Amino acid sequence: MDELFCEDWVLYDIVYNTYNTKDAITNSNFPDILAEAKQVRVFGTKQQIKELEKDFKIKDAYTFEVEKKGSFHYKAEDNIIIKQTLKDYKRIYLKRDKQPLIFRIK
Repeated sequence: MDELFCEDWVLYDIVYNTYNTKDAITNSNFPDILAEAKQVRVFGTKQQIKELEKDFKIKDAYTFEVEKKGSFHYKAEDNIIIKQTLKDYKRIYLKRDKQPLIFRIK
């Protein structure tokens, strides 16, 4: 089986979310809009991920992987969660006949 990879992509597409804000002076609620970039996580082989890139306008891409001890982003407790998440993704990937996975993460 080919090696599996996981990446987080920040997309150029923007989502507008509405939420309520409270005015500190008048103590009244009012609706507001927040623009957020979509973020997705993709999981599959390098070739599958390359194919998926054609369908998205990617602004930034980050590898989602277990960090090596001594790296800037290393946190032992985060690595435990990341390792379990990658195992879960692999299980789902195999269950779905090795089709690449796309998850909306934000």
